[in-house]
Amino acid sequence: MFFGNKFLVARQKVAAPIFGGPFDVGHIFKDFWKMRTFLLSLALFVSMHAHAQERAALVGVDLVVMTKVQEELPLIANVVANQSGEISTNVAGQIQDVLVRVGDEVKKDDVLLVIDPQILKLNVELSRGQLEEAEAAVEVARASKAQAQRFYDRALKLKGSSGFSSARLEDATDALASSAAALLRAKAGLIRAQAGLELSGKNLRDGVIRAPFDGVVYQVMPITGTFVNRGQAVVVMVDKTTLELEIPLPNRYLDQVGPGSSLRFMVQGKEIISNIDRVVPREDPRTRARAVRATLEPGLDLVEGQSVQVMLVLASGEPQITMSKDALIDGPQGKIVFKVVDNVAQPTKVKVGASVNNRFVVLDGLQEGDVVVVRGNERLRPGQKVQPLDQEGGS
Repeated sequence: MFFGNKFLVARQKVAAPIFGGPFDVGHIFKDFWKMRTFLLSLALFVSMHAHAQERAALVGVDLVVMTKVQEELPLIANVVANQSGEISTNVAGQIQDVLVRVGDEVKKDDVLLVIDPQILKLNVELSRGQLEEAEAAVEVARASKAQAQRFYDRALKLKGSSGFSSARLEDATDALASSAAALLRAKAGLIRAQAGLELSGKNLRDGVIRAPFDGVVYQVMPITGTFVNRGQAVVVMVDKTTLELEIPLPNRYLDQVGPGSSLRFMVQGKEIISNIDRVVPREDPRTRARAVRATLEPGLDLVEGQSVQVMLVLASGEPQITMSKDALIDGPQGKIVFKVVDNVAQPTKVKVGASVNNRFVVLDGLQEGDVVVVRGNERLRPGQKVQPLDQEGGS
C-alpha cells in the first residue's frame, strides 16, 4: 500500500522458490538499510585512514656538515702524589710517644713521634760544659800570648845596649810564636765546642719528629718503646693536595700531545677537565710509552694509586664529514639513516667512524649538505613523505 511518499510493507509470508521457502519481506528491507549504513561508515573510515596515511610526518632534521675533528684517545692513568715518601729520624733513641695513626690527616710541623729526650738533653748539657771549657782555654791562651808579647818587646828594646842578649831575644821570639799557635788552637776548640752545642741542641729538637708537609699518614713503622737508629724510616706520608695523573702515552702519539693538551675524565659522575703539564723525558722500554703528567685540582675524591680512565684530546686533524648521532638507526640490514630528498624519507646505509662529541664521522653513504632525520626517524617508513621542523643546523 502507498501513503504519500512512504512505502509500507505489510508483514506477510511470500512464497519464494528462489530461496527455497517463504521469507519475511519486512526483515529483508530492514537488514538492507543496516548493511547500507555499515558500508557507508566503512567507506568513510577507509577514506579518512588513507588521507591520514598520505599526510606528511613531522620530523626533526639536521645537516651533514664538514667538522674539524679532534680525536680522543682513551687511556688508563694512575693517580700519583707530587710529594710522598718516608719520614726518617735524624737521631737514634727510644720511641717515647707515637701521636699519629694510619689515615690521619696532618698539617706541616704537626708532631708525629717523640724520641725519649733524656739522653739528648744530657748531650746538650755536656756540649754546654765543653763550650765553657773552650772559652776558658781561649782566655788562657790569649793571656799567655800577651805575656809572651811583653817579653819579646822588652828583649827587642835592649837590642844595641850592653844588656842585650841575642839568645834571650830568640827565646822571646819562640815563646811569642808558640803562644800565638796555642791561642789559635784554643779558638779552634771553641769553634768545635760551639758547633757541638748547636748539634746537640738540634738533635734534641730532631727528637720531636714533625710532618714536613700537609698530607695523610700512610704507614707508621715503630711503636712506643722500640729503638730506632739514625736514618731509619718511621712514617710514610702522602701529600694528597698535590695529586697528579700520570698517563702512559704511546710514543706514536708524541707529536700530537704536549704541554697544554686537554683531557677529560669522570669522578663520581662529574666530568673533570684538565691539561697536560709536562712530558717526562723517559721511555718505558717494555711498553714503548712515555709518561705525561697532569695536575689535579684540590678536593677531588681520588687517592694515590687509583686508576682513572681518561680521554686525551689529540691535536686537531683535517675537517671530515660528520652527522648527528641521533640520525643513526641500527636496523636488521645494518646501520642506516633516513635521508630527506624532495620531502621523502629515503633509507640510506652508512658507515661511520670516530665519535666527535654528539656527532659521528661519516666514512661512506652521505655527502656534505645532505639532510637526515634526527627526530621521529624510529617510526618512519621507506618512501614516506615528511615535513621537516626547524633544521638543527649541524649542531
